[in-house]
Amino acid sequence: MRTGDVRFRDEATLAAYYALFDNVYAQSEVHFDRLSLDFFRLLLQDAGSGGVVFVYRHAGRLIGWNLCYEHDGKLIDKYIGFAYPEAREHNLYFVSWMHNLGYACEHGLTHYVAGWTDPEVKSFLGASMTFTRHAVYARNPLLRVLLRKLGGHFESDRSWQEASEKGDE
Repeated sequence: MRTGDVRFRDEATLAAYYALFDNVYAQSEVHFDRLSLDFFRLLLQDAGSGGVVFVYRHAGRLIGWNLCYEHDGKLIDKYIGFAYPEAREHNLYFVSWMHNLGYACEHGLTHYVAGWTDPEVKSFLGASMTFTRHAVYARNPLLRVLLRKLGGHFESDRSWQEASEKGDE
């Protein structure tokens, strides 16, 4: 479905999609801001954003979805929602990954860009990692010194990659 689809005008439908997003948030070890139902209402009802919502059902019941955007010849995977344990029983993480890759190929896109969590699984599925650099400025000079010394401890993906490269040798 595309964002702006008339089905996203139904409050029960929006609540169902939000509940699945909230399931993923609740089971995740990594948390950013908890996005609101109002945020998803605006996002899913915005036809102008060009979002593509991949929907997964089992026995007629919504068990997963993810929202992607095409940008600069790439498919950008932004948000996902799963019903547990059904999503695991049907291997939706893998299925959605393959579905998104298929969509990207069918539409002549050059890349599929997924989030940075779960690098082990994404590597297993054939992904290569591109690390990002985050600019943080602490106002307190003592805190800045401490953060400089501890900065590497916040790069769990980098330490995972270095460990996996050592295993390849």
